[in-house]
Amino acid sequence: MEEFIMYEFKEIVENIYVLKAPFSIVWTGITLVRGEKNYLIDTGADAPEKYLIPALEGLGMKMSDIDYLLCTHCHGDHITGHAETVEYYRALAKASKYPVYAYVTPVTMQHSELYSFAKELSEIDNVAGLKITIPDYYRFARVNQIDGGRLNTLNGPDEMLLSSLVIGADGAIGTTYNIVPKLAIGVYDNFRSGDLKAALECQNKLNEFINVMLGRNMAAWKAALTLLGYDMGYTVFPAKMP
Repeated sequence: MEEFIMYEFKEIVENIYVLKAPFSIVWTGITLVRGEKNYLIDTGADAPEKYLIPALEGLGMKMSDIDYLLCTHCHGDHITGHAETVEYYRALAKASKYPVYAYVTPVTMQHSELYSFAKELSEIDNVAGLKITIPDYYRFARVNQIDGGRLNTLNGPDEMLLSSLVIGADGAIGTTYNIVPKLAIGVYDNFRSGDLKAALECQNKLNEFINVMLGRNMAAWKAALTLLGYDMGYTVFPAKMP
């Protein structure tokens, strides 16, 4: 049915248009600013001829009419898929004297792209690893097997830390670890020492904390850190500090 759906730029304010381009089960926004100079902000997740070029043609424009192309950030749904993301990391790795890590989230790419993306990254000399926040541990395990485990893999979902270690993650980066670090360290250290029961107890306690914080806005996280003695400043409206 998708070929029968029309995707077009909608004018939201004078001379500013937004195209809702499909991405997985949601959509990503492509913004066009028209004037003496035309600005295109982001390009979506698919090849331009699929949605972007037809949408421009609907306004009587061509890609050659775009004077400036801007990218808000390097997620795959904003820079035409993972091929461009790989090139971004290739350029970054070449320019950096430090090892480079990629960050993969469900917003960055679809689950099915993870392995091929990681395989391409593994061929870039200065890319050391990646943080994977896609909760698909079948594909996570496949990434761990690339080139005999060359990539250093870090788990993203805090609630699945132990699961990630079981399938070969080297470590993890998580938001809740800043507030309850002893629990996260307990999961890691107990797993490494072979005490799975103790590791699971720490994971369950960590998940109880996550259940309390789940769905809270930034003010709640700042409040938790404030209780630990850190000056987190104020939180802007509407996420007011308690």
